[in-house]
Amino acid sequence: MKIPMCRLVFLGLFVVMVAFAAHRVYRTQQAEEVATTQAESSGAQSKIETVDDGAIPATTSAVVPIVKTSPPDALRSTLEELDPAKRRASLAEIGARMAERDPEKAWLALSSVKGLADRQAFASAVVQVWAKRSPREALQASIALPPGELQAECAAVAAGEWAANSPAEAMQFAASTLEGSARQMAVYRVAAAWARRDPAAAANWASANAQSPVGIGAITEVMEFWGDTDPETGASWASSLPDGPFKTQALQSVLSTWADQFPEEAAAWAARADASGRAATVVAFAWAKSDPESALSWVSTLPPGPARDDALPQALAAWSAAVPRRALEWVERQGGAKQKQLTVDVLTTWSATDPAAAYEWARARPDAGALLEPVLQSWSAQNPQAFLQWANSVPASSRNDAMLGLMAVTSAESSPTQAMDYARAMTNPAMRADFVEQVLGAWEQIDAAGAEAFRRRSAAPSGGR
Repeated sequence: MKIPMCRLVFLGLFVVMVAFAAHRVYRTQQAEEVATTQAESSGAQSKIETVDDGAIPATTSAVVPIVKTSPPDALRSTLEELDPAKRRASLAEIGARMAERDPEKAWLALSSVKGLADRQAFASAVVQVWAKRSPREALQASIALPPGELQAECAAVAAGEWAANSPAEAMQFAASTLEGSARQMAVYRVAAAWARRDPAAAANWASANAQSPVGIGAITEVMEFWGDTDPETGASWASSLPDGPFKTQALQSVLSTWADQFPEEAAAWAARADASGRAATVVAFAWAKSDPESALSWVSTLPPGPARDDALPQALAAWSAAVPRRALEWVERQGGAKQKQLTVDVLTTWSATDPAAAYEWARARPDAGALLEPVLQSWSAQNPQAFLQWANSVPASSRNDAMLGLMAVTSAESSPTQAMDYARAMTNPAMRADFVEQVLGAWEQIDAAGAEAFRRRSAAPSGGR
């Protein structure tokens, strides 16, 4: 008998949706960080003193004070600042002012900045100014950097500035010339800039490259912009695409953004315009993050069928991750044929963050036998050491065969003799024999002589895995 793990599929789907949400959070944080740095630099610039040509301006207290000194001296003074936020704001200001006078000379000064985060602050500011005048030169200078985070960031900044005026040219350059993370980041920046100018044109370019990673990356940015500015147009455009991963990504991006802001509107569009049910699933998940009860109420109004069947677990997943006990109460109130499976789904999600609490809740239920197993499976798969530590604290008289079997399999490679004790403590003869063989199979992989000696001592049948 193999340990059933199928119920973990629900958790896998939930993780995929969370990963997409995490990407969007990351992009939002990037934008906020850029805005903050620009605001700090702008505040400093408002108090710049008049100085001789080539000198660096003095700044407010928000940035490291620099008093009428040469660029090299200004950099040295700034790099002595211990507050990283002030230091990097000053470096961005210095880099921008130097680049306004002579971008190539400013670029050479990068060699005097050693810390990676400091180099990014300085170099990005230089490249941003440089690319406004000569984007190709700024990109070539960025590409000449050693491969890595700094190169990728600078290339993306340069490409984004180029795209403000010539998005098609910038995208072609980024997609055909850059590689790896530099290409990925540049495509994101160019697509976002292009979408601000002409979202339809940017979307059509992405669609023409739908089979490539750059197309998928570009459509994510374009559809998020559309979701914020003209979501119905974006959703209609995405729904007209042929079925496939590209369409799925486009719909997910625009509908998630739309539902984050105006979930009722997104839900109405999904119910009206998308018969496949994919849109309802995305909207339900996004809506449930902010108002799970309303999202679930809406899902309940959908007609029976694939759309409702797929959307309900997604809405429930978001609620389960936030307030699992309330999600379980909601499931209990609904009743019906799917109550047991929905309960298991919530418990599986809950066990990803607080397995001990999920176990205690399930243990107190009349149908505990059917509910405990998926909780323990999830726990042992995600954090086997924590699971074993907890399981060993449970009195032996309270361990059922499901728990003992998972304890045996989880510890089989690290401690086969202990695992064998767990397996042999099982009360069901068939399950006990099966798990003994599973442990022996794992034991033979790491210590064949020890496993064979155990067989002889215990008169276990030979021919294990």
